[in-house]
Amino acid sequence: MSAAVFVSAVLYFGLLSGSKAPLALAQTGDTPTPGPVATPQLEEWDDGGVVNVAPIEGKLDPPKYANMDSSLNRIVQQVERGQTTARAAAAKSALHIEESVAVTLYIVEGYADDVVEYLEANGASPRNVGTDYVEAYVPVSLLPEASVQEGVLRIDTIVPPQPAQGAVVSEGVALHGATAWHNAGLKGRGVRIGVIDTGFDGFAALRGSELPGVVEARCYTGMGRYSFKLSDCEVEGDVHGTAVTEAAFDIAPEATYYIANPISGGDVRDTVAWMIEHDVDVINMSLAWTWTGPGDGTTIFSNSVLRSVETAVASGITWVNSAGNAAQATWYGDFTDPDGDRLHDFSETANCNRFALNVDGEIRPVIFLGEVELYIQLRWEDRWGGAGSDLDLYLYKWDEVAERFIRYVTSASDQSGKDGHTPYERINVTVPPGRYCIAIRHSGGVRPDWIQVQEFRRWRLLYHTLSNSISSPAESSNRGLLAVGAAPASDINSIEIYSGQGPTTDGRVKPDIVGVARGQSASYSSADNPDGRWTGTSQASPHVAGLAALVKQRFPDYNPHQIATFLKNHAEARGAVPNNIWGYGFARLLASDAALPEPTATPEPTSTPEPTATPEPTTTPEPTATPEPTASPEPIATPTATPIADSCFDLVDGDGVNSGNWDADCESSHPERSGRYARFYALDLAESSEVTIKLESSTDTYLYLREGVGRDGTVLCENDDYATDLTGGQCGVIDSGLASDRDSGIVANLDEGSYTIEATTYDA
Repeated sequence: MSAAVFVSAVLYFGLLSGSKAPLALAQTGDTPTPGPVATPQLEEWDDGGVVNVAPIEGKLDPPKYANMDSSLNRIVQQVERGQTTARAAAAKSALHIEESVAVTLYIVEGYADDVVEYLEANGASPRNVGTDYVEAYVPVSLLPEASVQEGVLRIDTIVPPQPAQGAVVSEGVALHGATAWHNAGLKGRGVRIGVIDTGFDGFAALRGSELPGVVEARCYTGMGRYSFKLSDCEVEGDVHGTAVTEAAFDIAPEATYYIANPISGGDVRDTVAWMIEHDVDVINMSLAWTWTGPGDGTTIFSNSVLRSVETAVASGITWVNSAGNAAQATWYGDFTDPDGDRLHDFSETANCNRFALNVDGEIRPVIFLGEVELYIQLRWEDRWGGAGSDLDLYLYKWDEVAERFIRYVTSASDQSGKDGHTPYERINVTVPPGRYCIAIRHSGGVRPDWIQVQEFRRWRLLYHTLSNSISSPAESSNRGLLAVGAAPASDINSIEIYSGQGPTTDGRVKPDIVGVARGQSASYSSADNPDGRWTGTSQASPHVAGLAALVKQRFPDYNPHQIATFLKNHAEARGAVPNNIWGYGFARLLASDAALPEPTATPEPTSTPEPTATPEPTTTPEPTATPEPTASPEPIATPTATPIADSCFDLVDGDGVNSGNWDADCESSHPERSGRYARFYALDLAESSEVTIKLESSTDTYLYLREGVGRDGTVLCENDDYATDLTGGQCGVIDSGLASDRDSGIVANLDEGSYTIEATTYDA
C-alpha cells in the first residue's frame, strides 16, 4: 500500500481512579574438517546450464489422500499396491517403530481428546498432545482412515532437525575476547546453560576434562519418551551435541549445564518447559528445523520451535541459535514464467535447478555407492491456514539411457483456501546416486510474488541465492534470540560460504552476529583430524552462547533482550552494520567491560548507513533503564518516563484525546496485524484506575492494550468491534456506544504503572 494512503483516526482515553484489579500475567553440524567425510559437490556439465523439462499439463498426480503429505501418500500407496510391506514402508520414514511412522496430526482446537482416543483404540501411540496437534506413531495401514477423522486437518511426516554443526580449547575463547573476562573471574559461575541438540556420543568420557563434571540430562529414547540417564543421550556415532557443549564450556567453564536431545517440535516444547523449571539462563540450539511459517517469525502451529523460542524468552532465557548452513542450498526470489508454461524459471535457460550427489570431492560422472536421504522444501507468499495459491514441487532424475531428466517424485498437495492448507510443499525421499533437478509449477490460484526452495540436507544447488537462507528458528523475530553466522578461526574477517544470510522473507536483517567456526575440539578429534576441527554455524553458536553466559554473570539483572543488545553493541563491525552477512559484526567481549561498574541498560545497537537500501527499519535507542533492570522481555518504564525514542510513539494528551493521520511509516507489532498501519501511545498511571479507551476511524480498526512502554509488551486486552470480541482477563464492555462497527473500545481495571495503547487498522 502506498505511503500516500492515510488512515484518519481519533483515540479517546479516560480513567476513574481507585478501582484496583490484578494484572493478567501473561545449525548444522557440518562435518569435521579434514577427514574422510561426505562433502556435497556439484558437477559441472557441458550443456551450458540449459535444463528445461517438458511442460506439465494439468495438476499431475494429485495425492490420493488429500490430507496427508506426499511422503505418507507414497508409502501408503506402495503398501496398497503390494509393492512393499508395511514394516518396510515405515522404515523409509526417518522416525519409525516397526510398522508405524512418526507423524503430526494437525487438528481443530477442541478435538484433541477425541483424536487421541481414536488413535489409542486403533493401535497408534500418541506421544505429545497440544491444543491444535497430536504427535504420534501411527501404523501405515491406519493413516488413510486417520486423515479423515473428524477434527483432523492434515497429517505430516515428522522431520528430525538437522545439526548445524580440558586440554583442548577452541580458538574461539581468545578470538571472542573471553580470556580477559576469565582472568577477571568471569567464567559463567551461577549461570545455567541449556544445550538442545541431537546426539551426545562420548559425553561421559570427557566429563570433568573437556566437558563439565556434572550435567543434568533429559534424554529422549523416542518421540515423547525420555529418561534422565546421560547414557540415553549418547546416540552412537552422533557427537554433535557433545562438540556443541564443549564449545560453550570452553567459553563458560564454570556454568551449570543442562542437555537434551528432543526429536519433535512437541519434544522441544516440553524440553523448554523443563529448562524453565530449572532456571536455565541461556539456551543454545545448533539445529535447523523445517519451515513452519512464512519466514517473518510467525507460525500458526503451537508445536513449532518458533513458539518454544517465544516461551523461553518470555521466561527470561536468552536463546542463541545457529543461522544455518544453507546459503548454497537455498534459492529465493520472484516466481517468473516468461514462456507461460507455468514452470518457474531459475534462469533464462533453466526451469529445473540442478544438483549432483558426490562424496569424494572429485568432479566426475561416477558418483558413489549408497543412497542419500533428501529433504526438499518449498514455501511461498500466501496465508498459512487458508492458502489459495497452488504450487507443486517436482524432483527429476537424470536417465542415462534416455539422456534426459525424467520425473522422479512429486509433492502436489492441494492449496485451495481451506483451513488446513498451507503454502508449503516438501519431498522426503531416499535416492540412489545420480544427477537431479528441482522444478516448481504454479497449478492454480493467484501466482505468488516470491518463492523459496531449499535442500534441507544442504546439497548445493546450481542456482542458489546465498541471501534469504536463514534457517528456522533462527529466522525468529524475537529480540531475545541471537541468530549466529560463522567465520573461520583462521580468518575472522571472512564469512564462511555456507553461513546462512538474510534478509528474512519480511525484510529483517539476519544473522544478528557472527561467531568462530573451524575451532579445535576434543569431541571430533581422530587420527585423520587430530585437532578435532569442525565447521558450521553449529560451532559458532555455542561460542556466542558462552559469551551470553559471561554477560549474564557480569550483569545478572539483564534480561534476554539486554544481553542480546549488549553483544550486538560490542561486536566488531564488518562493513556498514547491521547487514545481512555479518549482522552487527563479529562477537567480541572487551577486556575493559569485565572490570567496569555495572552499567545501565544497554541501548539498541547503533546502525551505520548501509551502502544499499535495506527493508530493515532504522534501529532506535531503548529508553534509559531503571536502576535495577527487570527480568521482563522489555524494560519497564517508571511512572514518570517518556515513551521510547520511536517516531511511532506519542504520549496520551492531557485532555485524553489524540487525533491524527497514520501511514505506512508505522506498522503494528502484533503478528496478526503484520503490515497494518498503527500508532502507539504511552500511558502512565500514578495509581490503580479504571481505564476506558475508544478508537474511532474512517477505516476499520483494531485496538490493543499492552503492559509496559514498548511495542512488545504483553497484550492485556484487545478489541475489534466495540462491545463484541472483547478478549483478555481484564477487558470489559464500554457503556456508551461508538460511531460504527469500524470502531474499537476497551475498558480495563489497571494497577499503577506504565502501559502502551496500540491503535491499528484491521486490514493491511
